[in-house]
Amino acid sequence: MADITISDEFLGSNGPERAKMCRKLAAEADALASAAINPETRKAYLDLKRQWDELAGEITLAAKTANDGP
Repeated sequence: MADITISDEFLGSNGPERAKMCRKLAAEADALASAAINPETRKAYLDLKRQWDELAGEITLAAKTANDGP
């Protein structure tokens, strides 16, 4: 039996769970940015944080839109 990866977990979850996972990854990227010594590394982690936060927002909006329906 194959190990379950984070991508399997992500794809197997619903919108709100996916958004929560994205926010968790954004928080991890923020923590790594805070710990980074190299400015370029810090910048890269902050960019990852921004992207995870943006994705979480898009997923939340899509889930809300889908739930509102016609």
